[in-house]
Amino acid sequence: MVAFLRTANFDGQACVARSTDGGRSFSAWQSMGFLGYPLHALPLPDKRVLLTYGYRAEPYGIRARVLNAECTDFATAPEIILRKDGGNGDLGYTWSVQMDDRRVLVVYYFNQADGLRHIAGTILEIE
Repeated sequence: MVAFLRTANFDGQACVARSTDGGRSFSAWQSMGFLGYPLHALPLPDKRVLLTYGYRAEPYGIRARVLNAECTDFATAPEIILRKDGGNGDLGYTWSVQMDDRRVLVVYYFNQADGLRHIAGTILEIE
């Protein structure tokens, strides 16, 4: 079991912890080496995992990574920029849903420089 964590006082770093006993206990958390939170994980049909998150540093936006089935390649998985036009760091809370074999709808809370806040979405084609 893999848990993606939102932390306090860690400069927006994405973190992960693992359990080998069905969630009764977890390893010590570790930084994933990139900024982003909160994180949402969606298992894909090919067993990989789509990880989406708010990017709360400039340029503010929404980002994603496609991880291997064990979620061990987070440090090397390429970052996908879905949006980089947010008005400030008050954004994210992504939620993804599989539309078909290749497409995923990623919805999120977003804001613009003029202060407008709204729910938006991006359709992502997964290779």
